[in-house]
Amino acid sequence: MQESIFKLRMQKWSKSLSVINENTDKLNSAEQDAIKTLCNLWRRERFGASCNDSVERMVKILLDNENAHGGSQLPLKGVLKDFRSISKELYTKDEETFKQFASAAKDLLGGPQRTEEQQQRRQQADEQRRQEAEQRQAQQQRQREAQREREARQQRQREAQQQHEAQQQRQREAQQQREAQQQRQREAQQQRQREAQQQRRQNQSNQARNQGNGSRKMLLWGGIGVAVLAVVVGIAFYLLSDSSDKEDQQWRMTQLLKGTWSGEFDQQQAQLSIDSVTIDSVWGQISVKFRRTTERHDVAGTIEATNSIIRLSLDDRTAQAGSSDNLNGSYKLLLDTLKGNLVGTYTNYESQKNIDLRLIKDGNNPTDQKVVEKPKKKKTKKAKQESEQTIPVTEEPLPSESEDETPPATPEEQSQPDQNSQQDAGTGFKLERIDPDKIPL
Repeated sequence: MQESIFKLRMQKWSKSLSVINENTDKLNSAEQDAIKTLCNLWRRERFGASCNDSVERMVKILLDNENAHGGSQLPLKGVLKDFRSISKELYTKDEETFKQFASAAKDLLGGPQRTEEQQQRRQQADEQRRQEAEQRQAQQQRQREAQREREARQQRQREAQQQHEAQQQRQREAQQQREAQQQRQREAQQQRQREAQQQRRQNQSNQARNQGNGSRKMLLWGGIGVAVLAVVVGIAFYLLSDSSDKEDQQWRMTQLLKGTWSGEFDQQQAQLSIDSVTIDSVWGQISVKFRRTTERHDVAGTIEATNSIIRLSLDDRTAQAGSSDNLNGSYKLLLDTLKGNLVGTYTNYESQKNIDLRLIKDGNNPTDQKVVEKPKKKKTKKAKQESEQTIPVTEEPLPSESEDETPPATPEEQSQPDQNSQQDAGTGFKLERIDPDKIPL
């Protein structure tokens, strides 16, 4: 730098520094440290990249705080601008200008200046501190990333737990609905029994009050009593037959379903062992032999019989939310009693993947499978006598008997099947439809 220009720059720098020293109380601590560093940087630094970096940082601090000295402090703002711009020029232009500035600043400010070796050691120490600071920042960054990863993993675990709890809640609600439905059925049956008993008591009371009338009335009321007794006996036989039908259905369900069914599950060997069967429920265990292990899960569900088709809806009782187990799911199966096979679909709870199933009961040929008929119970001699003595024969027919007689059926009517009664050849379930107007009271 030319000597005359350098002197002018130093004079302006010195004048700016004097004004700044007179207004130190108007500067914040960061600005004071930056000004002090720019005044004494020549003592410990030598010209180079390290010196340039230090000057850039100090100038940025002054520039960031420049707007705080507007208004009445506007002269101070201009002085600070001159000071930082001249300092940057003298420190970073070239090595010759740096040495001239260091010599002039020493004459102006006084004090020692570090030797070349001291400046080099100082720069090495600063460089080491910068590296250590960068390492600390990198370590802190890694720690923050690890913390975020832990939090994300905990969040996934919480979501899996919530899904598991929701699934358990759905299962509990389904179980409660089934229990409520069964309770309603029991209450309806008990209500029918109470109504029948009340009707019987009322008829008996009416019969007792009307005793003592004439022979014609006695005969008439006797016929009514016989009719009421016949109704009561019919209800009793209906309840007994209904119980017997349920036992037959229970026996047939057990014969059809209970046992071991073998087949394939996603091209793997599979077995479904049905251990317990009722009219509308089933319990068992399914096992699939995969490449490295054999998985076993307990299953349970409901039964729905329609004609020759029996539908099974099974749920996994040992399912775990978020698990990669291949058997966590539900099963929708059909038993064709005519063909003797069990087919359906498996649906995974998590992935919603569907897998087709086809199972055959062990030891049976699907084309020749037949249901073993349950032996019927024979009536004892005493039961036959009681049934014969239930309805006594009257000498004179009742008026209602002559009115309710129906003519014999024609051959065409005999050849037509009864539309109100259906017999299932596969399961033995008999469905009868009764006209509500013909139900005895």
